Amino acid sequence: MMKSPLSRLIFKIAIGLAVGFGLLWLALGQVKGEEVWNVASKIDFRWVAIAMCSYAMALFLRIVRWSTILNAVVQLRLSQVAVTLLVGYAANSVLPARLGELFRADFCRREYHVPRSTVLGTIAIERLTDGIIVLAALLIGIVAVHADAETTATLRSVMLAGTMLFGAAGLGLYLIGSGWSPILFDKVPHLSDRLHAFHASLGLLRTFRMLLVLFESVIIWLFEGSALWAILKACGVDLSVAQTSLVVGVVSLSTLLPSPPGFLGTMQFAFVLAIGVFGYPASQGLVAATATQLFLLLPMIFVGLTILAWRYLARTIATHKAERKSLAPQ
Repeated sequence: MMKSPLSRLIFKIAIGLAVGFGLLWLALGQVKGEEVWNVASKIDFRWVAIAMCSYAMALFLRIVRWSTILNAVVQLRLSQVAVTLLVGYAANSVLPARLGELFRADFCRREYHVPRSTVLGTIAIERLTDGIIVLAALLIGIVAVHADAETTATLRSVMLAGTMLFGAAGLGLYLIGSGWSPILFDKVPHLSDRLHAFHASLGLLRTFRMLLVLFESVIIWLFEGSALWAILKACGVDLSVAQTSLVVGVVSLSTLLPSPPGFLGTMQFAFVLAIGVFGYPASQGLVAATATQLFLLLPMIFVGLTILAWRYLARTIATHKAERKSLAPQ
């Protein structure tokens, strides 16, 4: 039985690599190299540029939304929220098992002295609202798109699994954020302060402010859906709004699976599966998934890691100056 944090981390990394590369192998097994090259060589970069602009707008709106959630319990400037979110999202795309969420909470504590438990509560609300919108998009796609019986059954199974996952998460968060739950926190004194901070951040779930968060989430996913639609268009895949909703649902839920950095493998498999419903070949799905990773995720990762490196460098220089000043003769 694994007890040490390092052992658990290694296990999570191994599972992520196994799942990601297993799904990548399944996706690659459906195509030939020349087919992929033929699609890649014909990418329309005008649509890629539109996708990048739409994705950038979605990221900006994610910053605004997290500010709405976070500022219900602690006041941070929009620039501070932006820095923390971009660093966290970059880490989430690089680290396995969604450890980027923990990294975001730790970064916010170190930089702005916000308790980790408070930040984690706001991240939980953020992810819950994303799940609600993604499931709604998938439902629209399943209802509006007429697929064969086997494919429809598969999509319904994905929908059911997602509904159970986010339904359980939503119920759990609502109960933890309820008025009576703090009574139980004192029974675990070593965790009491953290649980109270987490509970306070979930108070938003019971306010009208949550409606604003849901509205912001809808707008975010309209832009993210537009970005995916434009990437697919660049790869020769022309989908309707309902068809794009189905792709958004499948691809977004695939990111919940354990995977290597950049969702390698899981995203390729999800794209191939989703556009295959509409009769498009696997080669276009593979290229579209890789284009999403290269032109949408990679720039975001670069920006986030650059901010992180700059903050680390600035902190190191400040510490060095402080040490030199303390050692200087008075």
